[in-house]
Amino acid sequence: TILPTPSNFSMKLVSNSNQSPSVSYQKNHVFGLNTQLYSGSSISVLDDKIVVFVASKLGILYDITTNTQRFYENHKSAIVSFTVSNNKSMIATGEIGANACIHIWSTNDLNTLIVIGKGFFIKGVCGITFLSGDNFICAINCDDKHTMGIWIVATGELLVSIPTCNNIAPGICMVKSYDNITNTHYISKDHNTTTPITTNTSTNYKRSTAISGNHLICTVGEKHLKFYSFSEPNKFKSGSYNSKDSLIARSYQIEKKKSTDIPKKFLCIEYITRQIGSLTTETPANAIVDVITGGDNGVLYMWRYGVLYSFNTICRDGSINALSLIDNLIICGLSNGSIVLVDSDKLTTINNFSVVNTPSPNTASSLSAPSTSRRYIRPKDNIKQLGEPVKKPPPTGVSTNPDVSSVSLLSYDRRLLIATTGFGKL
Repeated sequence: TILPTPSNFSMKLVSNSNQSPSVSYQKNHVFGLNTQLYSGSSISVLDDKIVVFVASKLGILYDITTNTQRFYENHKSAIVSFTVSNNKSMIATGEIGANACIHIWSTNDLNTLIVIGKGFFIKGVCGITFLSGDNFICAINCDDKHTMGIWIVATGELLVSIPTCNNIAPGICMVKSYDNITNTHYISKDHNTTTPITTNTSTNYKRSTAISGNHLICTVGEKHLKFYSFSEPNKFKSGSYNSKDSLIARSYQIEKKKSTDIPKKFLCIEYITRQIGSLTTETPANAIVDVITGGDNGVLYMWRYGVLYSFNTICRDGSINALSLIDNLIICGLSNGSIVLVDSDKLTTINNFSVVNTPSPNTASSLSAPSTSRRYIRPKDNIKQLGEPVKKPPPTGVSTNPDVSSVSLLSYDRRLLIATTGFGKL
């Protein structure tokens, strides 16, 4: 049907009809977060009031005191892993895709500092961790061998890479470095540093003090647990560093007298520093560093010098999804919606409580409504719930116990920030 031309029609409108309107939108608040990362914790605490998490292509800094958010928006595909630097000044986010890379950006102005790993990652970034001092960053590829690489943060130069495991990607559940230099002689005798390393004056990176020891890294995943020692180059000039034997791996060991079931998946990692004698921050390599891992079988493991030292069953009906430390306590986040406080020396349970349906006079807003929520809990003898999740009946046939996907510590008032995922497993 042919319609007559309106009497007041102007031909000037024809040139404007194929143009988009001169309007735009501005992000104000993201109601959601990705708790199904390839590896690592789904939330991280930047300081006493800022929480870091990701949603789709966005890196989000959430101020829990003002309920406001800031966004890092420079990724072209979804973020699947992230980590915060030890000095809290940088965040590294890794994306998915055939041309994946890592963005390192400032927590101050959210500007991109450097993009690294172009051409290294073929399917995505499986996991990331800053090494002690934040001069280096370690990341794992989503290739069939889950190749680990270490880069200089300042220049983006790849120093060394080695395969970690042959699992189907993503087969690594977490990669985490110890936050100090330590003695890694049990991984390699060649890395047994007993004298101080000369302070490097190269323009590529700098180290503030002359220290003894190496970087300790641990990876966990499906039928996988390994320890790595990374030795920094003590004479570094771009292009002249021989990376052979600078990154060495060792698998775990279990003595016959401590035989125990090994989980299908190791899920999380924490480090405990044992002070030996007159340990000071100037001689960190003198310390014993115990590695704590949680498994999908609900067992908590302590590894000393790469050998199983002790273990204890924490959860008989679920997995240990998240770990955090406070004083002499290990905080375990379980898949059945519980938090368990564990003695860090004996691995015995001190207290446990549920984060589900706990009444509270003070209701806190949620990070994600209704699928993910935040809660604050003070881990004292008399547990007080300071926040509760958004209440909504679960779908038919779904458990009312959500997975605890992450546990972080707010240091200024010693509260725990707990992220829970959905309504649990089908």
